[in-house]
Amino acid sequence: MNRGAKMLIPGPVELSEKTRAEAGRQMVPHRGAEFKQVLAGLGKGIGEIIGTAEKVHAITGSGTAAVEFLAANLIRPGDRVACLANGKFGKRFAEIASIYSENTLVFAAEGGNPLEYEPIEADVVTVVHNETSTGVLNGLKKVRADFPHALLIVDAVSGIGNPLSMEGMGIDGMAIASQKALAAPPGLAFASLSGRAARKAMENPGKPPYYLDYRRYAKAAEKNETPFTPVESVVFAAASRVKEILGEGMPRFVERHAANADFVRQSVKKTGLSLLAKNGAIPSNVVTAVETPAAEEIRAKARERGFVFAGGQDELKGKIFRVAHMGETTREELAQAMGALGQSVEAAGRGNAPEPQGNGAAGIAAAEHCRSGE
Repeated sequence: MNRGAKMLIPGPVELSEKTRAEAGRQMVPHRGAEFKQVLAGLGKGIGEIIGTAEKVHAITGSGTAAVEFLAANLIRPGDRVACLANGKFGKRFAEIASIYSENTLVFAAEGGNPLEYEPIEADVVTVVHNETSTGVLNGLKKVRADFPHALLIVDAVSGIGNPLSMEGMGIDGMAIASQKALAAPPGLAFASLSGRAARKAMENPGKPPYYLDYRRYAKAAEKNETPFTPVESVVFAAASRVKEILGEGMPRFVERHAANADFVRQSVKKTGLSLLAKNGAIPSNVVTAVETPAAEEIRAKARERGFVFAGGQDELKGKIFRVAHMGETTREELAQAMGALGQSVEAAGRGNAPEPQGNGAAGIAAAEHCRSGE
């Protein structure tokens, strides 16, 4: 990577100076009053961001740790589990679910397409809210309506930045992580359960993993603690970011991500390249996947121009690249990135490259033009 290259990948994202400073704070006793206060404020703030008044549990680990927390505590061996997948992370959720129940049914759609499934009678439904691997946003309200009686557990690891409300969408279990649109360092995940989900987890007759046993987290939460040593540096940074996000206001936060996403999509289309999201799939507010056989060549040329885009994963490797527009990435930075993308497409001999948008007034003017829809 070029020194000073701008990362536009779907996590980890670049950190603001303030967030980096918070992550560098001196450690304190994690059972002491000071840290308990920070942790309590963080949990309450995350609850506001994801739309729940239920307790939010901080888990030291990646987003996948929080996803498995949901599966381990809410799926019983005999449960009938409908796993809805249209990308890498939907399939991963299905793999995790199959560890805890032998009665899982996977409804898989091709990457870039909307979910495809049959509304069966199920005890639990697993689904990814924002499929990072394809840039597709999945409609949770429809899933809830199609499975009215099942526990709906959701991987929303990269979900914020899109419309999201745990209570408003009828979600029973949700997992998110620190390093996506929250724009904090990686290493911290969060999980929250609805009332009925919490009751099922508390009554679990099985043997959930020791580290991810909901009952340990619920007991520790009564004292504003975590059951195991937390990653304090990320807690400090995430707590600071949560205050900034809530200061901006969630409607404005989502609106800003939506406007940036629209700007990137329109810019990509002007190059002559195609978006992966198709057949009525809802494009994500936080990451855009671009389909082209020259994906790796374009990524390499963009890197030479100072911008790092993500590649495709699994069966999409070499077939797409992904541009993230989450966290504190500004419109001016995106305008510069899209200018570099246009130059890279032209250099690769693909599509119809737009005029570079560059720095300063020209780039900002182009961005504003696109946002206004003119």
